[in-house]
Amino acid sequence: MNKNVYTLLSSVSKWESFSNSFKVTTFTLLMFMFTIGSNISFGQTYLFTAPQGYGAGTTGGGNATPTVVTTQSAFETAVKASGKAVIIVSGKISCTYMSLLINDKTILGLPGARLINLDQTKGGSGILNIKEGSSNLIIRNLIFEGPGAYDVDGRDLLTVDGATKVWVDHCEFQDGCDGNYDHKGLTDNVTVSWCKFIYLKPAKSGGPGGANDHRFSNLVGSSDKDMPADKQYSITWQYCWWAQGCVERMTRARNAQLHMLNCYWSSTVANVALGLGGATDCFVENSTFANSGDKYRYYNNGTVNLTTTGCTAPPANLGSAPSPSYTREAISASAAVTAVTSACGAGATLTVNTLGSVSAGSSCGGTTPTCATPTISASTKSFCAGGSATLTASSGSSYQWIKDGSNISGATSQTYIATASGSYTVKVTCSNGASATSTATMITVNALPTATITAGGTTAICTGSSVTLSANSNSSYVWKKDGTAITAATSQTYSATTAGAYTVTVTNANNCTITSAATTVTIKSSTQCVPLADNDSFIGNGILALFPNPSNHNFKLSTTVSSLVIVYNSEGQLVESFKTDSEKTFGNEYKAGMYLVKITTDNQITTLKITKE
Repeated sequence: MNKNVYTLLSSVSKWESFSNSFKVTTFTLLMFMFTIGSNISFGQTYLFTAPQGYGAGTTGGGNATPTVVTTQSAFETAVKASGKAVIIVSGKISCTYMSLLINDKTILGLPGARLINLDQTKGGSGILNIKEGSSNLIIRNLIFEGPGAYDVDGRDLLTVDGATKVWVDHCEFQDGCDGNYDHKGLTDNVTVSWCKFIYLKPAKSGGPGGANDHRFSNLVGSSDKDMPADKQYSITWQYCWWAQGCVERMTRARNAQLHMLNCYWSSTVANVALGLGGATDCFVENSTFANSGDKYRYYNNGTVNLTTTGCTAPPANLGSAPSPSYTREAISASAAVTAVTSACGAGATLTVNTLGSVSAGSSCGGTTPTCATPTISASTKSFCAGGSATLTASSGSSYQWIKDGSNISGATSQTYIATASGSYTVKVTCSNGASATSTATMITVNALPTATITAGGTTAICTGSSVTLSANSNSSYVWKKDGTAITAATSQTYSATTAGAYTVTVTNANNCTITSAATTVTIKSSTQCVPLADNDSFIGNGILALFPNPSNHNFKLSTTVSSLVIVYNSEGQLVESFKTDSEKTFGNEYKAGMYLVKITTDNQITTLKITKE
């Protein structure tokens, strides 16, 4: 292997350690391979697991449980909260200027996530200012979108104003009003990697600040006297791309210790790329200057040391800027151009999910994470209406239960209580952010039977009498009196002879049971059950007397309740019918013979024989 390639790849391997700054799919990716001359290959790490350079050691929110935000209010609440936190930005959030103290936080953008402020006024422009006293902050895979450049002495899309230990990675900065991304105040120990700076909107001229085209991207130090405690801003710019539209400040630095590694300047409207002044050391390594205008311009007072090595079309060296002492990877200048400008290069090109997992994704040469197909265990797959089945998914990080193809609202626990028939699946998301859906489990809810009791006569009976109680048709029956099962009473009918509340519990073919409403049987008082004569019969709560019998002239019917009387001859032919609720004399015209008298009252039918002589 070529000695240079071996050295570079060995450097890459030194950075394959895992960091607790966020949950990641860990791998070191050698990609963007290409050949120069006689088979010399170069590779670089597209997905860092931790920052290299001056920002090394930044861990952000660590392994804190992620919080997904979709509004400015939720974003501010999350970043201002005490303690470590991982904040996931989802979608496009239109926001006003925010100036926040942020400590121990990781801010990640889902694919396509962006913070937007299109205000071009001095007081309303800008998106995020990180206040003095902030520390240990990571921002990754986020797009910052502004209104376009307009010199009103406004604000930048992102300003780090006095924070230490900052890592900004794979972000894209578009169309800042005053600038795209600045460092000032007591800011120190920063790494900016795989970031893209671009202007897509035309500059607005005529601003009170005096510049008609203020597409000035990045500032380090706001004045000659602005500096951190150690007198120099220590900032690493790695795999960064100043793309079309940038005019100046790529970067403009005072009192700084800069390391520009594998960077690319390509704007064709540029006046100047690097603007340096006031006690600044700038070491540019394996980078390409393809911009129009000056590659470097000196500003203000102070000593500037500018050293370039391995660069394409660089500015001339000025003095001797020291090479950083930290370990880092480095690829050739031409390889860096290919890397940062690819679809998997600089800018918000990572794959992030709501669990805080960060990966390159299969389209960028990464390994797509997988999640084993989950399983469902069911306490039962068939039950009667009113019952339930407990469904339990195999282990995962998050869950979504699905019935008949539609998500069940709020069903996001490992277990779900199913109470309805249907096809149930569960989508499980694993800790690496991948997800999988189980095969279906069919749940059947069996209908309950109906249970009714029909009395064969009045339920107010005399002592020694009975009433037949009949249940509707089912598979099995258990009769109960006053809530207690009656021994051996398991037929469809039961003859009740004592007072009480009678129910029947029925079971259908699916082994589902239900108990009927109670039918109450009562015993009439002794006075209601005293006969008046040998031929007396009892109807409802009234007493019927039919006499004389036999008779050679007429018959007399006496009753205290409304009665329907139908008389048939011995051949079953209708003789007459009438209603009465007191006394009725009949039969004087009947021929000699036997007759049947059918008397109906309430729910009781009584049939008597009479004889006409």
